[in-house]
Amino acid sequence: RGGPHRGLPRRDVRGAAALTSEYFEQAYGADYFRRNPRYKWRAFLRELLRFRSGGSLLEAGCGYGLFLREASARFDCVGCDASEHAVKQARQGLPARVPLLVSSLDTLSLRRRFDVVAAFDVIEHIPALPAAFESAHRLLEPGGLFVFTVPVYDGPLGWLVGLSYLLVFGPERRCGHDYLAGSKVVQTET
Repeated sequence: RGGPHRGLPRRDVRGAAALTSEYFEQAYGADYFRRNPRYKWRAFLRELLRFRSGGSLLEAGCGYGLFLREASARFDCVGCDASEHAVKQARQGLPARVPLLVSSLDTLSLRRRFDVVAAFDVIEHIPALPAAFESAHRLLEPGGLFVFTVPVYDGPLGWLVGLSYLLVFGPERRCGHDYLAGSKVVQTET
């Protein structure tokens, strides 16, 4: 079967039970869109376009689909989020051609690869970080980009605020605990 949903599972709901509408209400109140303004997603897209002008893109942790809305004009997009609630919200604002899945990056199982895997403001929420990086590597085309931001404002990694890290996994990448080995890190100001 062809089409945009080719190679995509119906759904993977592991870990999604706690990420209900109540979670989003508690975390954001009525401020989800104000706290995630369009200029933020456009800035991320501008930064990405410095390295890739198009191709296929998976956004892990897509939330309400705000980045996908911007990126879908330039990329063949797929989104996933661990929250069924977030995926339902994203579906309302995205073109039907953008497939959406209920899954987390560390548990995502797809039969296709992407030129870009993006995870904005989500890596810090994944307890199985090595599994998330392994999954990103498995989902990338050779020479693909894993693009992510880490917005930890008041923790030990707070100095990362305002930085984006673009990782290009190379063929020499090794498995296991050194999930960043063989990667090229490009630091850019946002």
